[in-house]
Amino acid sequence: YTPGSEAGISVDLLGMLAAPPAEQLRDLEGLRGLVRDTVSGLLGLVGRATDPVRDPAHVVLSHILERAWTAGEDLDLEALITRLVDPPFEKVGVFPTDRFFPPDDRMDLAMGLNGVIASPAFAAWIQGVALDVDSMLTVGSDGRVPVSVFSIAHLPESERHFFVALLLGRVLAWSRSQPGTERLRAVVFFDEVAGYLPPHPHNPASKAPLLMLMKQARAMGLGVVLSTQNPVDVDYKALSNAGIWAIGRLRTEQDRKRLLKGLDPSLDAAVQGLGKRQFLLARAKGGHAVFSTRWAMCYLRGPFTRREISTLRPRRAPPSPTPDRPSVQAAEPSPAAIEADTPPPLEQVDQVYLDPRVAHGARLGPVLQAQSQPPRDDGRT
Repeated sequence: YTPGSEAGISVDLLGMLAAPPAEQLRDLEGLRGLVRDTVSGLLGLVGRATDPVRDPAHVVLSHILERAWTAGEDLDLEALITRLVDPPFEKVGVFPTDRFFPPDDRMDLAMGLNGVIASPAFAAWIQGVALDVDSMLTVGSDGRVPVSVFSIAHLPESERHFFVALLLGRVLAWSRSQPGTERLRAVVFFDEVAGYLPPHPHNPASKAPLLMLMKQARAMGLGVVLSTQNPVDVDYKALSNAGIWAIGRLRTEQDRKRLLKGLDPSLDAAVQGLGKRQFLLARAKGGHAVFSTRWAMCYLRGPFTRREISTLRPRRAPPSPTPDRPSVQAAEPSPAAIEADTPPPLEQVDQVYLDPRVAHGARLGPVLQAQSQPPRDDGRT
């Protein structure tokens, strides 16, 4: 998925303002959390720092959105902007709406939101598939587990935070609607989380739902895996809620102290002594061990370009994820496919899969032997 771009599968922003399912509407606390995350994302899109409690803009927009959703009404950005100018309520708390958030201030915010949606670059945000978390996590009829990848490298910083806040808000609302379980239902993997979960006093729109996922989602079977090279830039509350740690080489003393403060400061020497591709595995319940990653076929080529992504997406994607749709997997496209003027259909791109259950087993012996170089005279490989 490439929100804000047609390179992959586009994501419909308007679908994010649609009323959530009935089971989520019945959870008042979860509904208000989803409203908060949605409004925070919208305000971040216009470059406005948000405070869900004290910011009049956040409070008024939240009231508008919550009233519409509890009435089962789907909103779009045009309707939201119109109601911001002329709110459908006369009071906010004990104060008149015009006193709490004056009309001129409301109009300034409305003009800012209107400028965003009027931009030609915003057209890619209002087409594509809706984010239906249930469908995206439904195992296909062939038993394959779906994997949904969201690429946001092409977006400017404000739009990245905007989309991440909306996406995580939807995932959090989905998790709240699930019964408790000790089994793993799904995993959220966030690569390079630095900047989206910063320490106090920074508070981007993505921080609140991500913190809540770290604190509560495991009880509903949703795991969260975060990856960063800058642990000092991650909020300590999130660090303290991690149950398992894989700590690589940290060269600066500041990073080591920040990370080990909540674990065990005596592990500092072990972290300093880690070699390349070595990690210190630490558990919140106690116990640690040093391990090395096994050899993997990886060319460290860097991220895909949008043109390369266009060769990987299914050419006939359905309008929205469906339960019987198998997960899409593709190998790295060949140079010929990337350079072609018209990318070939996915089924025509050469694809090779390694079954992880046997990838390092004896069944691969003949394949690897056929591709290997002759043994050295000294017997080393």
